[in-house]
Amino acid sequence: MPLFIGFVEAGIPIGVTFACLISAPMVNEIALVLLFRLFGWRIALIYLSMGLVILRKVLKPKLIAVFVGVVALGIMIVGFLFNAIM
Repeated sequence: MPLFIGFVEAGIPIGVTFACLISAPMVNEIALVLLFRLFGWRIALIYLSMGLVILRKVLKPKLIAVFVGVVALGIMIVGFLFNAIM
């Protein structure tokens, strides 16, 4: 709830706020990795696609591309860190 209040107080429209809050778990890199491991790449891709469809309703494609790039980079960095530790 504090995130929602922060978005609203920052002047972000309610529609954008709800879209971001709803899609955030759907494009979370940890959730994607877990889905990939448990159910395979097809289910993980469908899950990610649904999150991006929700984001597409309120964000421009360029911003979504940046977001996906940052998430992919985060996944790679976490993978490299785990490989270095183990």
